[in-house]
Amino acid sequence: MNSVKQARIILKNYKIKPNKSEQRLDNFLDENFKGKFIYNEGQISIEGKIPDFFDIEDKKAVIEFAGRRFHTEEELKEKKELFAKYGFRTLIIWQEELRDEQELFEKILFWYHKNLVVE
Repeated sequence: MNSVKQARIILKNYKIKPNKSEQRLDNFLDENFKGKFIYNEGQISIEGKIPDFFDIEDKKAVIEFAGRRFHTEEELKEKKELFAKYGFRTLIIWQEELRDEQELFEKILFWYHKNLVVE
């Protein structure tokens, strides 16, 4: 069974949905980057890892959303390296960055348009 099918089965069985913070980021992306990013419900899986958001224009750009309570910088670095092996550029957004929407907007815009990762 391929990894996308496995991810969909896992998501369906565990009824995994975006948490409140992910929903807030999803709304932010929808309001500020209309039609660019979508929450990943298992459509993309890379070696069993599911990026949180991906670029629907197929620019191989993904956004990982992380809370420090659940994720370490080392874990995210490894994920980023894994995604890079498949040509994906990854932006890490930490939960506390949702507090300053103007700064978050600038971070995403700079990363997206300049092909640079800002963390």
